[in-house]
Amino acid sequence: MSMRLAVAPAVIAVLLSATLAETQRRSRPELPMSQQAFRVNEFETNRGLMYEAATAASLAYTTTPHASTGWVQYSIKRPAVLFGDDQTVVLLRKDSAGKLIELAVRGTSTLDDALRDLNQKAVLDGDLDVPLHSGFREIALGVLAFLRDHVTKQEFDQYDFRLFGHSLGGAVASIVAMYLHQSGKRVAAVVTFGAPRFTTNAGARKYQVLNEQTLRVVRCDDVVPFLPPPNFFGWTTGGYEANGNVLLLLKPPYFDFSRGMDIERDFTHQLRSELGNSVNRIKLAFGHRMQNYETLLKAVSVDLRAVSYQLSEQTTLCPAQLVDGR
Repeated sequence: MSMRLAVAPAVIAVLLSATLAETQRRSRPELPMSQQAFRVNEFETNRGLMYEAATAASLAYTTTPHASTGWVQYSIKRPAVLFGDDQTVVLLRKDSAGKLIELAVRGTSTLDDALRDLNQKAVLDGDLDVPLHSGFREIALGVLAFLRDHVTKQEFDQYDFRLFGHSLGGAVASIVAMYLHQSGKRVAAVVTFGAPRFTTNAGARKYQVLNEQTLRVVRCDDVVPFLPPPNFFGWTTGGYEANGNVLLLLKPPYFDFSRGMDIERDFTHQLRSELGNSVNRIKLAFGHRMQNYETLLKAVSVDLRAVSYQLSEQTTLCPAQLVDGR
């Protein structure tokens, strides 16, 4: 007498998913060991700094006291674009023993900030002699003035600076770092999460030394790092480009890292994914939210698998529902 085993559909789905993942892993060409080692080493070298930067970027959105962490929160007045936020929120921390000053800038949280993200006009900055996104530049100048009021001349001359930020905050932190670097101050690190573009090719190329100290962490399903958008259906932005090194977070455990060059992604693919999220009643810009950056960063770091990301892999390594690190 034969016996039939009843297998639950959910179990079958899990087995098929695991088989598909293994097939995909085996079918893609493996990176040479030297290239894998390079990418993993870059991740491990920056792991502690990324975690610290992510914590600071998240804390910038909270209103609870930060005394236990050493961070002090400040609000900086700025002109409102329309009827939204007229404050820039920053965190400042000083380490006199380590001669270190750290700054974290809150990112996009209101309609006013979103309007600044989409304000596309680039203006030539007289001090830096490069074009900058006018909205981000305006906020960065306010943050720079704040630093001059809260950092002594001795600290400016003797301390290293580390700057962090998510979204708009990352773009502002990067511009402030350019001003500091231009004036001869020591910028030890700039770490951003989901930051939009803020300068042109000329600006991205000019500050090569600063680019080496800049790490942009990007979720593959985050559309904001494309903003201001590329030339798209006649929408011209004047050639905004990204700067620095980039760590691209993919479907765990995969990631890619590139030094000094951006990693090509498809703007229209990510835009379609956002539209799909809307149709399926998933929160828009889910991949852009700072808490989901932290989740995916930790998920990828458990079992690092380095790849050289290609557009042909966007449906497998960057699926439309890549949320919460899944």
